[in-house]
Amino acid sequence: MSSFLTLALHPERLTLISVQDNTIHGIAERSFEKPFKLERIQEPGCVEEVVDLVNSLLMEIGEHSGEIGIALCGSMVMVKRIPVALGLEEDFIGDQLRWEALQYLLSPLDAYVMSYQRLPVTSPTGNPLYVQVVVRKPVIQFLRTVASQCNLSLVDIDVDLFANVRAILANYEVDPKTILVLLDCHSTHLFFIFIHEQEYYLSSKVSFPFHSLGEIEDIGEWAKNILKELRRLVFGHRLGRGIEDIDRVILMGEGMLSEAIQELKNTIPVPVEMVNPFRRISLHESVSQFRAFTHSPELFTAGVGIALKLCPSLVSSQPA
Repeated sequence: MSSFLTLALHPERLTLISVQDNTIHGIAERSFEKPFKLERIQEPGCVEEVVDLVNSLLMEIGEHSGEIGIALCGSMVMVKRIPVALGLEEDFIGDQLRWEALQYLLSPLDAYVMSYQRLPVTSPTGNPLYVQVVVRKPVIQFLRTVASQCNLSLVDIDVDLFANVRAILANYEVDPKTILVLLDCHSTHLFFIFIHEQEYYLSSKVSFPFHSLGEIEDIGEWAKNILKELRRLVFGHRLGRGIEDIDRVILMGEGMLSEAIQELKNTIPVPVEMVNPFRRISLHESVSQFRAFTHSPELFTAGVGIALKLCPSLVSSQPA
């Protein structure tokens, strides 16, 4: 695909990207009045609210119709890493993964859409690892309804956890032998996303507030808690002898005040930096005129990631 739109649904806001002729031509973002959570899609008026926001974004970047890919927030899906017996035939792999899903789902399996993919690594016992993604069918229907009412043709649905990884791999040099961690901050939670062997490896959601960083009395203690959780994940998943085995930490998402960023840099004993999802992406000169491009480019990481899925040739040989 060479011309399309991408929409990323985050708990706090929507972001929209317009791609024309293999180049990003426009970006825009809007905040929700209240956090967009899984339970909200059943509320009266939720579809209308999202449709109105999307239409305002379309108007801002001068689009009215077209094909669109949408990235869901990771908190609206279930993602599991599951080991499968070495040598198991493909048909039986699907059966095992469906059985595994039944062990943690609250409703019958036919109430969900499930997909899975093999990871390029194995379990400690040498068995293949699969990442399994499960999402409720009403969520998929919600996205289809929003796209239809905005006169858009829905061509792909992704999850921001994977879209973020895709954007990082396109914009940064990542040694396949190293481990890289993304910290994706939202209003009520944080996702730790690990990249290993140049692929998504695992993610972990931690629920504590990040949006009101200005209200935290001790940012140093806040940063130490993040370091503590990072250490727990590294040791718990046997990702190295210590946190120093991580190549770097890349920050993205909401509410990352400069003081908090600096505190993380001072606390975490590996390089820490804010993401720039446009570093190696082909951009039209008009993009620099959008306020969001200069003030908050990190908000568009997932949108860039799904754009790369639909159009890998977006990667430019010249840094933005």
